[in-house]
Amino acid sequence: MLGVGLRTGEVRRLCWKDVRDGVVHIPAASAKSRRDQSVPMPSRLSEMLAAYRPRDAQPGDTVIPPGAFPNGLTFDRDLAAAGIAKWDASDRVADRHALRHTYVSWIAAGGAHPKTTMALARHSSMELSARYTDLALLDVRGAVDRLPMPGGTLRKRPATEGRTWDRTGAAKGA
Repeated sequence: MLGVGLRTGEVRRLCWKDVRDGVVHIPAASAKSRRDQSVPMPSRLSEMLAAYRPRDAQPGDTVIPPGAFPNGLTFDRDLAAAGIAKWDASDRVADRHALRHTYVSWIAAGGAHPKTTMALARHSSMELSARYTDLALLDVRGAVDRLPMPGGTLRKRPATEGRTWDRTGAAKGA
């Protein structure tokens, strides 16, 4: 869920035939939009899934075996066992859906264009993707520092006191 931003139901129904060539294919029957969709996987996730796939797995077998997908209670117990608080100081919740929020936030924090973030999240609008983005993860200072400012030093401007300009920008008066 964290590596491709899939929704809970999409992961639960994901079959081995849907994971190929570094891409996760979401059939229309599983997708929220009811359209066939696909999402590229990080190379590392693709390698991990290939190593995880049982030798006898059939194309129609689910990637996560029946009964192995954590329900809400199991997820909460896993958080506790890992020492992760369910709620943080900013009142954000750690749940399965938070993994999707994190995915979208990481894409945005990586510098992706908002339209790219929207496409990868398979959202209907950039506004929705923006709501999924944790602004605390964005490099605001870095974005400003990367502005293509001209080099050199600034010259002091000549005094303009007492001068006026016409509509063309030409100086007039003393």
